[in-house]
Amino acid sequence: MTQTKIMRYVGLTGLPGSGKGAFVDLLSQLLGEINIQTEYYSLSDELREEARQRGLPVTRPVLRQIANELRAADGSGVLAMRVVRKAQEGVVDDPAGAPVVIFIDAIRNPEEVRALQ
Repeated sequence: MTQTKIMRYVGLTGLPGSGKGAFVDLLSQLLGEINIQTEYYSLSDELREEARQRGLPVTRPVLRQIANELRAADGSGVLAMRVVRKAQEGVVDDPAGAPVVIFIDAIRNPEEVRALQ
């Protein structure tokens, strides 16, 4: 019988090159040593995927436009909600019910934070 997976979300924000990736790498290593699984998702990756699906170039102006369109249509937390769904679908339950920490990078607004709560 499998136990319910305990999931925790850690939202990351910061400027490019500020060390978010290094933080995730270090914390993932430390958590792995105590048998806590980690996964990494990025809201920016979600935008890049959307641009590719639309056949658009993956440039900052295009990604910004797509983000604005999605937020206008579905609310400011839409990108975080999409990533949370992907994370929930991607985490595999194991018989021991080991916990998992989900890192979500590129948080930009309060609604994205609320989507992770």
